[in-house]
Order: sequence, then structure tokens, then C-alpha cells
Amino acid sequence: MIYSLVVVILVAIVFTLLLIFKNKIPSIYLEKGLKISVVVLFTIANIRQFLNDNFIWMINGGTYGEIYYKQTDILQTLVRWGHYLSFVFLPCAVFFKARFYKNVAIYFCFFVTIIQLFIFDQTMTYFVTDSTRALYAPEWFRYLEYMLELFICLIVPLILRFIKGHRFNIKDKKEYLYFFGLLPIALMIVMPVYVPQSLFGFTLRYMYPLSLENFSWILLIFLMTAIIYFCFRFKDYETRYSILVFLALLLFVHYNSIYLMDLIASRLPFQLCNLGAYLVLIALLIKKQGFFEFVLLANVPGAAIALFAVDVSEGLLSFWNIHFYIEHTWVFILPLLCIALRIFKRPGKHAIKHFLIGFTTYFLFCAVAGVVMNYLYMKYYQLGHTFFDKVNYFYMFDDKVLSFLPFLGFTRKLGVTIGDYTFYPIYMLMVYILFVIFCFAFYYIYRIFLNIGDDHFHLRQIRINMKQEKGYYEKHHKKVPQLTYDETGEELC
Repeated sequence: MIYSLVVVILVAIVFTLLLIFKNKIPSIYLEKGLKISVVVLFTIANIRQFLNDNFIWMINGGTYGEIYYKQTDILQTLVRWGHYLSFVFLPCAVFFKARFYKNVAIYFCFFVTIIQLFIFDQTMTYFVTDSTRALYAPEWFRYLEYMLELFICLIVPLILRFIKGHRFNIKDKKEYLYFFGLLPIALMIVMPVYVPQSLFGFTLRYMYPLSLENFSWILLIFLMTAIIYFCFRFKDYETRYSILVFLALLLFVHYNSIYLMDLIASRLPFQLCNLGAYLVLIALLIKKQGFFEFVLLANVPGAAIALFAVDVSEGLLSFWNIHFYIEHTWVFILPLLCIALRIFKRPGKHAIKHFLIGFTTYFLFCAVAGVVMNYLYMKYYQLGHTFFDKVNYFYMFDDKVLSFLPFLGFTRKLGVTIGDYTFYPIYMLMVYILFVIFCFAFYYIYRIFLNIGDDHFHLRQIRINMKQEKGYYEKHHKKVPQLTYDETGEELC
């Protein structure tokens, strides 16, 4: 409890000083301080995912690795779930103007952090007990990191509320609707990967390719895409941009959370969809059209394959299954929404070039890294090196692709052996060629859908003009719909 008191005292001192000197501190410095604070919070929150956390053994309600576990810690599960929101809501509350982010940061995240202070000792016990699953950091570092995390999660909402002056508008009914209506949705979206397994166990249902569960998931993805699009398509640029950054932040944090369970070579983000969890956020931050076109044309087709060729084997609610669902859902949705919500321009005539440069670079890296990692695995696994294991980056190092494309069997006849490891260059080349063809097909089909959208855009404009000529809007005292963008998504001045 002493460490919780230290955090509270530090927050009280800093907050008191800010209150005393708030009129003397230039607003620009306060803004920079807030932005630096939430960037630090997001950074250490992700670093923490790589570090030891024995809580990972307390989320099991069934069999994992042929061992039956029944240890669970529901209190920790629920509090961690609530605290997870701080990692994405606090950055959005500081960098964007939307009131919902600030309301959640002040009136939800702050009070969850207070609860974290009361269970500080229990949480730290998990952090300093070796789980044998992730990097083990010294105790002093874990205490310092976690205290800094809680400090930021307390001081930022206090500054937003009492220094910046943000208040919940109790007279606005929409404020209540947004807060209490969207907060449960936000909790579901930002849910940590281990929550379903901790609360409900693995379940005895499984998701197989083209099964009812598989098609239900795909239907949910398209439904989510449509809902986000229709809710935000006419919002101002910052609102549209902020919702995509929010979703990209949670995807980034989500992917890194898998290292709590395993920090081994095969879990490194070298699969295309795994890498997409990083690339989508990078694309939104740097706003480079060429880079985004590579992300769009590589990750959306790659995720689409995963939607139909589901590669999971445990119960529907298991840790790894939930990770698979969350990752591929957002890697598929976000690039499409970036176009639909007009954050990026449509892929132009140079999109294919950008895709080929980016994907070829990625593929060559995976080919070299995969050969090296598998060679090191063959060399060191008998010596007890747990980091090195068999890797299958971009599915070019085992025969899993052959179960879907058996005609590639001939490519496995020519192998190259380095030490005790053999790889198949022709097989790898065919995987590259076939995926490039698939991405080209996606590009041209996507262009067709864009053209269909253009036709509907023109029809809608004609319908508006006809109603306007007939006096429909004047008669019914309605505002004439004004489009703020053209059919290509370009904003109109």
C-alpha cells in the first residue's frame, strides 16, 4: 500500500502546483506536457506487454497445452479490462477535441485507476512472479514502470477536468446518450484478449473454415464496417480521423498483448496481418499516400484470406482465438474505412507500384529472416534455447498452403539445405507470385466497387436536385443536403 500512497502524494503535489500556477503556465506548454505524458503512457503500456506477468496463468477455465487449469482472478480481469481503456482513450482525449474521449478519460478511466491503487500490491505480485512466458524485468523497474503508468492515468484526467476546464454537460441529453450508450461499446471493442477465456472458459465450440461460426464472424465484420461508415461519413475531418486513430491504437496494443503468453521467434510480427497491426497506425500518423496504398493492397487481401481460411484450433473464446478474431477484423476493416471516410485518397495509378515495392521488400525480408530463424532453431533447440522455434513467416516455410493449393506439390521437390535445415525456393517464389496475383485481382475488383459507388453518388445528387426543383425541401421545411466531397472523396472548398 505504501507505493499507492507514493503515487497519490506525487499526483497531489503536481496537481497542486499546476492549480497554483495555472495562470502563469503558457497553454502551449501545458498542451505539450499533456501530449508527452500520453505518448509516454502509450509507450510504457506497450512495453509492459513484453514483460513478465504471472496473471497469464490466472485466466484459464479449461485445458491449455494439454494441462487443465481452473485458476481465475475475476477482480483482476475486470479491473485490467477497465484500465485498458486508458491506453487508448487518454491519448485520444488529449490529441482530439471530441467530448466523448475526454468524458471517458475523466469520468471512467480516472476512477478505474483509483481501484488499481487499492489492488496495487496484488497486481505487483503478478508482475514480479516469474511466469516463464515473457521477459523478466527487475522488480525495481516493474515498480517504477507501473507507478509511472498510474501517475499519468491520474494526473491527465485531473488536468483535463480542473486545469483545462472540461466538464460533463449535464444539461445536454446527447451527452448522456453518447457516454452511457457508447461506453459499453467501447468496452467491448477495447476488451483485452484474455477476458473471454477468463470469464467464460474455452467453450466446446470451434470455428472451422466455412462453418456457421466462420460465416457469422464474417457477417459481423461487414456489419461493423457499415455501422462505422454510416455513423461517421458526414462528420468533420477530425472526427473521422480520430475514430480511425482510436481503432488503430487499440489494434496496436492488442497485438502486443500476445507477448504476455509467448515471446518467441514465431510470435514476432512478421506475418503480414501481424505486421498490419503496426502498419495501419503508422500510415495514419505519417499520412503518406504511397505507404498507405501498400498497406491497403497487401493487408486487406491478406486478412480476407484469413477470414475464410481460419487458422485456429482451440475453443471459440480461447486466448489465441480471440487474438485471431480481433487482429484480422481490424486489419481488414481499417484500410477500407480510411478510403470510405476520406482520410486517404483512393488508390491511384501508382498504387500497384507502391504495393509491389512494399510487398517485395517485405517478402524478401521474411524469406531471409525465416531461413535464419529456422536454421537457428535446428541448431539450438536441443540446447534449451526457448526463443528459437519453427517459424512460418508468410506461410512459405511449411506445407500448410498445399492443403489449399495441392497443385504446388511439385515445388517441394527442389530444396536447399543449410546445416540441418532445408527450404524450398521455388515453393517460396510461387507463394509470392500467387499472392501478388490475388492482390491485383483485389485491386481491380475494388475499383469496380468504387465505380459502382460513383454511380450511386451521381444518382443521389440527381434525386436531391429533382426534389429541390419540385420545392420538396421548402414545403417540408427541410434543409437541402449539401455534399462536402465529390465522388472521388475529395473535399469540396
